[in-house]
Amino acid sequence: DIVNSTMYKSVTGNWPIIIRGLLEDIRSRVFKMPDLAACNLWRVIGDEMIFVMPIYSLEEIGTVLDSIFEVLQRMTKSLKSGKFFESLVGQAIQKNDIEMLKIQTPLSIKSAAWIAVINDKVESPYECIKFNYSASSQNQIITEYLGRDIDAGFRLKAYTQDRRLVVSF
Repeated sequence: DIVNSTMYKSVTGNWPIIIRGLLEDIRSRVFKMPDLAACNLWRVIGDEMIFVMPIYSLEEIGTVLDSIFEVLQRMTKSLKSGKFFESLVGQAIQKNDIEMLKIQTPLSIKSAAWIAVINDKVESPYECIKFNYSASSQNQIITEYLGRDIDAGFRLKAYTQDRRLVVSF
């Protein structure tokens, strides 16, 4: 989740380029991490990206969490150092604007991770379910996840802060 993005939209008219660039940078960094190779981008909701990662063993949990935290820290460092803004050159932002953005950016990243056991059918009210449905007349497929653990994960992200990863099992 991008921290301070709502406020940032009133600070600079370049916010669409910057927010989109941030989302692309995050996506790219996640997919470049070997331990996150099996993850999928589930959806983008405003200034928040949600990835789904299948976990098949207890050993994977620590490795995956370390990789998520590494992406978070590298992205935050890139923002704070201004290096991220230098990558925006040539995207309709002038060099002097980039220098100002590097100095005054309040943007950062925060993250949440949680585990939910997903089934294809519900056999108990405590289980989570995954299903697909058609999103349009062209039969675009959307995958949806429902259940208490899914809901808890979304509530969990409210408890994290700038540069932090909150984790729940």
